[in-house]
Amino acid sequence: MWKDICWKESLDREGEPVLELELAVPLPMEEDRGAVRMGRWCARLGAVWYRCWAGAFYQSACAAWTEARAQARPFRPWEAGLTWKLTREDNKVCSLWLEGRERRGGGETRTVRTTMTWTRRDGLPRTLAQCFPASEPWREEVLEQIRSQLEERRREGVFLARDAGDRAAVRFDPSRFFLTDTGPVLYYPMGALGPVSSGILEFALDENLGTDRSNGQKNPGKA
Repeated sequence: MWKDICWKESLDREGEPVLELELAVPLPMEEDRGAVRMGRWCARLGAVWYRCWAGAFYQSACAAWTEARAQARPFRPWEAGLTWKLTREDNKVCSLWLEGRERRGGGETRTVRTTMTWTRRDGLPRTLAQCFPASEPWREEVLEQIRSQLEERRREGVFLARDAGDRAAVRFDPSRFFLTDTGPVLYYPMGALGPVSSGILEFALDENLGTDRSNGQKNPGKA
């Protein structure tokens, strides 16, 4: 079980708000070894985001506020926040993602996602490679599934780069995954395979792609 550690903060410049912060950081309610390690990881990541926003991002917001004031233009406070989602938890694995989002005044929102999957008992990282047989060329099979799904989305009207399939191979990062009850999901950051407006693109992998090397059963992610 997990709970939210939430707080809001308004950072001002000469009495006027220039940056609105809203953070939600996950924390396990249990106190066993695995939960302690997972909680430390989440707390460190939350602290990293906060230092970034209260430091360089806040200074950039102040500079924008100063420019707007000098030109007698209205200024809309910048925004930043951290959210999270638990995607799978059982007695063997735990998987979640955290997303940091930024909005500069009235501009578009930029989102960066970070994921982690752990073994539940020890709180040790679990890799995407562990979801497939050690002897199988799982990377190429995964890329084939991604290319197939890209074509489906293109037919559905999703705007993608012409070379999205090639980009998917170049930008492939096995650390960008999380587990669900039906298997692993690989994702690409905003702007990786198309315009930023296309958002974070997710690709659910076939749960029958391989056999989990940790227990010899079908269903990747069924740790």
